[in-house]
Amino acid sequence: MSQDQPKRWARSGAAALYDRADQLTILCADGAVRRLDDASAELARTILEALARPCTLEEIEQDVAEHFELDSGGGTAIVSQLVEQLHAWGAIEPFATARPQRASDSASEPAAARRLVLGVCGAVRTAFTPSLVSALLARGFEVQVVATDDAARFITAEAIEVLTHKRLLGSMWQRDEPGSVPHIELARWADLMIIAPASATTLSRLAAGDFSSLVAAIALATRAPVVLCPSMNERMRSTPAVQRNLQQLADDGFVMVHPRWSYEVADAPHARERMMGGAPTAQRIADLAAHIASELPSRAATTTTGAATTGAATNGAATTVAEWDALFSSDAAPPSWQTDALDADIAEALDSTPPPARLLDVGSGTGTVAIEAARRGYQAVALDISSAALARARQRDQASRVLWLRGDITECPIDGTRFEIIVDRGCLHCLAPTDQPRYARSVAELLADEGMLLLKVHEAGPDNPYRTTPFDAETLRALFSPAGLELQSCQPASLGPDAPALLARLVRAGAKKSSATT
Repeated sequence: MSQDQPKRWARSGAAALYDRADQLTILCADGAVRRLDDASAELARTILEALARPCTLEEIEQDVAEHFELDSGGGTAIVSQLVEQLHAWGAIEPFATARPQRASDSASEPAAARRLVLGVCGAVRTAFTPSLVSALLARGFEVQVVATDDAARFITAEAIEVLTHKRLLGSMWQRDEPGSVPHIELARWADLMIIAPASATTLSRLAAGDFSSLVAAIALATRAPVVLCPSMNERMRSTPAVQRNLQQLADDGFVMVHPRWSYEVADAPHARERMMGGAPTAQRIADLAAHIASELPSRAATTTTGAATTGAATNGAATTVAEWDALFSSDAAPPSWQTDALDADIAEALDSTPPPARLLDVGSGTGTVAIEAARRGYQAVALDISSAALARARQRDQASRVLWLRGDITECPIDGTRFEIIVDRGCLHCLAPTDQPRYARSVAELLADEGMLLLKVHEAGPDNPYRTTPFDAETLRALFSPAGLELQSCQPASLGPDAPALLARLVRAGAKKSSATT
């Protein structure tokens, strides 16, 4: 590219991307996970669609303008900032330097023997199935491969069975095993299903509810998440019929993996050009599978009747997004420690900080802290990982004065904003000990220089009936000191019935102390 030509951007293979409902998740090459929700995700998808062909920033802005009403000042600035952010995350790259992706050196943790059904279809990418199976096995998955009739053109049973030590299945009925019904048995067996590659024919079957192939029948019958990795020529992918099917499948709740730049092997080797439409590499699909599996409830929770709901509710805490969603689902009673009235000690602390100040409610649940803070004049932002909890909170917040965000506090999901007060009423103690240092660093980054972290946690002691990590003053100091926060006060408090708690105030080390006692 000459010096006087504007920079062109293109999709990159360095990161893997997928959509689940309204959320866009980006799994970066360094192992970091980034998420965009709602309007931000929609804007990012529009930018990524524009980059199915190399584009300049001006061309991207023009394409975005056709979908969004953005002013020429702040609107184009938002697009430019998001383009730079997508570049930093590895989702896009300058086209002149585009290169084949490399496997990540920091893959996700093993999936702890999760049961995974891998469906393969009649696409040329199927020839790489043994590499994908090997990558999934290396992540700790127990893999069962099922194939369409057309997939048999690209792989042999021996190539798969020598890796998995399981038969390659392709028929709805196993003739040598009377009574065996694979599409029902495997639908129950699977913790996760991935169809890679997903051909246009299989996408059509799924969108139409057609059970005529074993791959489609399992995908339609299972209650496990189903991840689709479409792989086809961009001319096929861009047709109205395929686009309708992709949209229908997204609406039906399938996890949709974004395509990448690849080479069309239907062309002669010397005539091949890079084009959009290929599925991610085997390593990147395995990374995605491990990441999605890490967010699933344990097998014990899913096989015990009602465990995802009643187990979490009985113990008062959950450990996964799915469990939190079950806990706050519309059919479930709110947990006993979620109240509609603001705790008196938290109310006193809010009243002592004159608004308008920026306040972040971490692990907001049904939103009591954020709603009451907004009523007092605070600029309130509420953060929670549970869509079900946020839905309940929005129903309570009829005045819509709170900004409700779905995200993980350990990933510091709010860029560029600092808060004068951060309130955590019962989030930290629900985190695994390995996640707590990241929590401390994230909160410290979000806290303004003169700000205060107001933290309510279960207290260490023999009478804690909750499935949480209890704290005392010394463990709080040890956790937050490396992040530059100092424990200013720590007092007895209440958080749910029959469980002792502490209310701690933390400030930046060296900040002026109040008269509160430690």
